[in-house]
Amino acid sequence: TVKRQCVRVCDATAAFRDYILQCQRDIRKKGNKDGIDSQSAWLDLERKHKRGVGGAPFPGFLDLEDVAQASERLGYRLSQPETRMLIMRVAPDGDGRVSEVEFHEFATEPKPRPIGELIAICGKDKDALMSEAMNPKLKGAKLRRYMNRVVTAIGPDDVGLVTFETLANGLSTFFNYRERAGQPTDGELVSIAQYLGSVDVRFFMVDPRLFIIGLRSEVCGEDSTELMKLFEDDEDGTVYSDLLKERKRHRSKSNSNEDDDDDDD
Repeated sequence: TVKRQCVRVCDATAAFRDYILQCQRDIRKKGNKDGIDSQSAWLDLERKHKRGVGGAPFPGFLDLEDVAQASERLGYRLSQPETRMLIMRVAPDGDGRVSEVEFHEFATEPKPRPIGELIAICGKDKDALMSEAMNPKLKGAKLRRYMNRVVTAIGPDDVGLVTFETLANGLSTFFNYRERAGQPTDGELVSIAQYLGSVDVRFFMVDPRLFIIGLRSEVCGEDSTELMKLFEDDEDGTVYSDLLKERKRHRSKSNSNEDDDDDDD
């Protein structure tokens, strides 16, 4: 399941950061104002890349294969979707590559907090629009209207997706995500989105509607399948992402199989 994948990727992410910190050299640590040397690990990965491609020049970034091989050396043989999830965790900008600057920023992040704590922070916002979208007393068409207003404020593109930068900026309109102390870091926001099953790893982007559905499901203890039923038609011209459509088809198929099993009994 998506949540099991997320836990596995979180473990690999922690191992990746530990590897960077274990490679540190004191002389380089002293040269950085944050006191962390990520360059030693970067140079190590650069050497391994060159050996892996027969001495060809290093392109200046880590790609899918580099991250997959590094993870495997650390004891995590990740699937391609999981490797993409790890790349998103290290470099949330959405281009599927890890630059040296992003690599260093990842190394200097504080230790991620538990996912439950992070979801609680996002779900207990006092902004009127977000609080109504998370209001357990709100149901049906009125709930759909508030959830759609939150999604519209975040600003999905013409295929119903957003980059993590857009998601973070959109959430800032509700609870000063970028400014208030204690809010999720960009890396933590990636983990939340992945845990909620709202990430389309093919494009390194997020479906904001699935993000809000997943957040409400966790905060209010509601079935995400039932919440998805609020968005089963597009008569209002709403654009639903392919990821949302796939989630709905998968859940519909799962429910159909459960009904068949009940008939057999």
